Amino acid sequence: MRRASAVRIVSRIFILVVLLAGLWLVSLRPTATQTGAIMLPVSVQNLSSETGTNPVELRCENARLSAPNYIERLSCVLKNNSDRAIRAGTLVVNVTIEERGAMETISSYDSFDRFLHPDVHSEHGLNFIPPQGEYVIEHLPTSYGEGIVKSISESIDYIEFADGPPLGRNVAGARIINDVRQGAGKYKDWIVREFHRDGSSPGAILQILNAGDVEGAGLDLQNGDQKTGANLFRKYLLRTYASKGEAELVKHLK
Repeated sequence: MRRASAVRIVSRIFILVVLLAGLWLVSLRPTATQTGAIMLPVSVQNLSSETGTNPVELRCENARLSAPNYIERLSCVLKNNSDRAIRAGTLVVNVTIEERGAMETISSYDSFDRFLHPDVHSEHGLNFIPPQGEYVIEHLPTSYGEGIVKSISESIDYIEFADGPPLGRNVAGARIINDVRQGAGKYKDWIVREFHRDGSSPGAILQILNAGDVEGAGLDLQNGDQKTGANLFRKYLLRTYASKGEAELVKHLK
């Protein structure tokens, strides 16, 4: 009788372990909503810390896929747990897809910069991420063609503070941010030259800004990140004109 009771107890424990393992595996699988969207958990790797508290913490919501190959929404929050203001940063996004039976991980970098250019900084003031502050990062929707998205992970590559040393492995983060800033500076210098060459005509400059052609402008942009910076500064000037008028735009062209 004792042996039979022991067998029954062991069997029940085994069944319970199997059920718990099954529930854990199910929690890792994508789930479909009533609208047909697929919700996929995002794995996050934060910076290591000797104190046990991450100086900068990354949290990501479940990614929303409108189709197995299309990430419609990927949103994360960066929390500044340090005592220094954050000026810029770069995240690494790894997406593993399955295509024709083969698995492939596609890595990309997503940067943010609360400085960009002295003109932008002087107008917006201290818009850095303050200590204990949070910053929402919305990644752009992405299609993976014939591939099926199987998993998503994010990590912090680089964090630049307003003062003191940066954090992170810095595989590409500092280079990307510096290139974006160089592109913004190149566009500012070029548009100022164009303004004076055209007889200080705001109307002529507005035509250039609305044309949106930064590649053919002779700016000597070295890569896509510098092109991004040039476009960001062009859009900043357009927003300045739309919100504050011609006089404020001209201030940036002198």
